[in-house]
Amino acid sequence: MICIHGFGAGAFHWQKMMTRISRAGCDVFALDLLGFGDADMPLPSDGSSLQPYSFQYTFENWSEQILHFMKEVLPSETKRKHARKRDVVLVANSIGCVVALQTAYSAFVRYANREVDDAFSIRGVMCLNPSLRQLHFRKRRGFSRWTTPLSLRVLRFRPLARVFFDWVRRPETLRRLLSSAYAVSGAEAAEVVTSDLVERIRAPSMRAGALEVFLAFTSYDRGPLAEELVEQIREVAARERLKAPKVWVLWGERDPWESCTVGRALFANNPSVDRFVELKSLGHCPHDQDPDTVMRYLHEFVASLESYVGRTRDVQPEPFDIDADSP
Repeated sequence: MICIHGFGAGAFHWQKMMTRISRAGCDVFALDLLGFGDADMPLPSDGSSLQPYSFQYTFENWSEQILHFMKEVLPSETKRKHARKRDVVLVANSIGCVVALQTAYSAFVRYANREVDDAFSIRGVMCLNPSLRQLHFRKRRGFSRWTTPLSLRVLRFRPLARVFFDWVRRPETLRRLLSSAYAVSGAEAAEVVTSDLVERIRAPSMRAGALEVFLAFTSYDRGPLAEELVEQIREVAARERLKAPKVWVLWGERDPWESCTVGRALFANNPSVDRFVELKSLGHCPHDQDPDTVMRYLHEFVASLESYVGRTRDVQPEPFDIDADSP
């Protein structure tokens, strides 16, 4: 399994889930997307070949990072432990869901076109509270067609952006934002939004280049949408007569940032989505807020994947054991 974090987070955000997944008998990896966590923060690319070390912060490029990881790391793991192609499940949160779906789509298209013969096969994608990308240029209606571009332009005014960014990364501001994201308050907020979580979110924002990454992504209003990617994956499958990776969407019903109501309208009855689940009393990051609940659904998801195996040996596959997921 490969876990992909959301905006402003990092691989550390999957620590609770990784412990449970590993104990259930599955190899699990969590990656820092470029620009986040402990990953490098190259300057945003302006498309010029004169920039020797730069990066365009787009979902397509992040998906290439994931694909490169699978291509370079999984074959060595396969040779060490396995004699056959590895089954891969992508588990993602927020903007990481768009990265995961783009990764699955890109890999599926290349496989359908017989462009690659990789040592892995993406069997499914579990999305937790996908980013709806409401600032995307194709989602603007009415006055937002003018006000949204203006707001994005104002935010890119560097002196103003610096003041705003400095305010956002203050510990007390981050604590309030995280409490809002998790939809918790009082004693529950003190338990869930720990000082360690606040500091681990804050630390990358103090690094050189963090402001540039923040501006590059917050002004990024192009690229793929989650609801379009799930349909594109199924279209390729139908055209090539292949079985598409399964897609489940889980949504914390109290998410104040990505509306569960909108998510339900987009995905609940979408024929390209195999299952939509509302997670009661949870917010934007259910994998960190209530990993046991997410783990139960992940077990169901894995069990639904045909020919799925967990950590395999030369003779018999070892089962994905939900009873082993206690912390």
